[in-house]
Amino acid sequence: EGWSDCQISQFISTLATLDTNGDCPIGHSGISCESLDGYDYDYSSCDDDHDIDDMDDMDDMDEKNSATRKKNRTKKISSSKSSSSCCIPKSSSYSIQLSKSTSTSASASEHYLPSPRWTGAGEREGRVYSPMVHSRHFGLAHGMGRSGDVAEAQPKAAGSTILVKLTLELVLDAMRRGSGLNGDKIKINNKKNHIQNQIQNRNKNHNQNPIQNQNQIQNHDNEYYCNRGGGPAAHGVILPLCTGMGMSLILSTLRDERNPNKITDTTTTTTTNTENDNPNNTPIISKDIVLWSRIDQKSCLKAIYTAGLKCIEVPTSIQDDKVITNLQAMKDLLQTHSQRVVAVVCTTSCFAPRVPDQVDEVAKLCQQMNVPHVINNAYGLQCRKTCKLINRACVVGRVDAIISSMDKNFLVPVGGSIVTSPNPKMVQNVGKLYAGRASSAPMVDLFITLLSMGLNGYLRLLHRRERLISKFQRRLTHVAQKHNQRMLTCYPENSISFGMTLDLDHLISKQPQPQQTKEEEEKEMVKANEKDYTQLGSMLFMRCVSGTRVVPTASQKDICGHTFVGFGSSHHSYPHAYLTAACALGLGGAEMEEFFVRLDSSLSDFRKKKCATNRS
Repeated sequence: EGWSDCQISQFISTLATLDTNGDCPIGHSGISCESLDGYDYDYSSCDDDHDIDDMDDMDDMDEKNSATRKKNRTKKISSSKSSSSCCIPKSSSYSIQLSKSTSTSASASEHYLPSPRWTGAGEREGRVYSPMVHSRHFGLAHGMGRSGDVAEAQPKAAGSTILVKLTLELVLDAMRRGSGLNGDKIKINNKKNHIQNQIQNRNKNHNQNPIQNQNQIQNHDNEYYCNRGGGPAAHGVILPLCTGMGMSLILSTLRDERNPNKITDTTTTTTTNTENDNPNNTPIISKDIVLWSRIDQKSCLKAIYTAGLKCIEVPTSIQDDKVITNLQAMKDLLQTHSQRVVAVVCTTSCFAPRVPDQVDEVAKLCQQMNVPHVINNAYGLQCRKTCKLINRACVVGRVDAIISSMDKNFLVPVGGSIVTSPNPKMVQNVGKLYAGRASSAPMVDLFITLLSMGLNGYLRLLHRRERLISKFQRRLTHVAQKHNQRMLTCYPENSISFGMTLDLDHLISKQPQPQQTKEEEEKEMVKANEKDYTQLGSMLFMRCVSGTRVVPTASQKDICGHTFVGFGSSHHSYPHAYLTAACALGLGGAEMEEFFVRLDSSLSDFRKKKCATNRS
């Protein structure tokens, strides 16, 4: 069972005391004054006519003799009010008192009174001015990791480091015992010697230099881990990034691994080897392409281009109402671009009518072609069927990395993601590629949530969602039939997102003008179609319904240089306009019932308005 809020707060606060300057803000009571030589300060707000330069006297206090320094001093600091309501005030509106008994300190711009345990002489020493900010972060101001590795221990932030390690172990445990991802680690016996011997035997009749052998060892090392049936939750790293930026970091890691010791020529599709790597300076094809099984979500596509890579869309297929993976198209593109592919990206959490990619079959293809395989599992941890599919993919083929969202799977604020992999080196390299030190706020939110809900609390949330699925389908079917529509048949492949058709042919009654060509007429109809369905989405939002998606037919959108026809449905010619809603983690029975009442009301009003418009 979960901990109480008081237990969690005390535990984190205790860890915060292990960080330098993590025990209190510099504008808040909490710093012991044993090291202040008995000063008594009183910074009281006063009239505007006092010069703020009087603070310089305080800056010179260390230059005065001991007898003078021990006298009580009072300095007044002006608290001029801001001339504009949208500007930051020039000074605090409250007084800050400092004495040996009250143990408070002045603001950062006025005085920094050092902690009795630490004296910081660097540019970033965990100093926090605002008491509210300090309280919000429990004094954990140093963040997580170091500038060279987001998962590395930080010597002056021992408490934060412990918290990062604990949170990672807790979330991996929740993914294993809660969501059902396999956490088995690979047992390796003399793995490195085995790989080296294998490569040496393969190249014994070829003259290859040591650097080429080292690159082959690295590639075989990654292949070894990904093809030995390790669990998808065997290893992990927490990133203070949204899922899209986390995906970009994964792809950047694979880009560097797939192009070792090469300098990219931006004007061509080839790279030039370093002098030691290739004495003959023979051009080698650069690996710069990502094969992306189409899913109409902007984040993943943008993540590919953020990593400096090119995207080739793998088209999808329609099976009944479902939009599924086109395995033949995937295989053909892998064979065509095998020398340039950095990775294949699949998705296991998506909006209906799209269903999760067949990642087990794609994993087999990736293993055959020796191509990395990345799975976007944004909110798939809440679905056991999806987790079983990922487990199978790791057993039968190759999976290099899986990324999952914190907020969608564990009900925390937006801003974090979890990267897991059967390969420990994969998560290590992802952490090392993170630029700079990272914010610990998403990690602290996750830590608090996991302790608060406990394993039983998380399991209850998962089971409640599963119990609501059948009722959710019945209610959606009832509303759809009431308005002469039907529910899209995407279950059980997609058990999170559900859809209903919106094929209201009477909405568009505009007659084409004689001078319009057929192509112009179709474009005009599409524009009218989009406008009508956008109005339905607006009506739902005005009734405080969020999360639904209204997708018209044949809509078009340009993203990152790609033109997507039928955007929203993940297929260029999906035959229905439709509306989607999700039976997601955290949804309650009463909330679900209220949603269907408002959906029914919105559809009724929408049809009445359109019928009235057509008659007029």
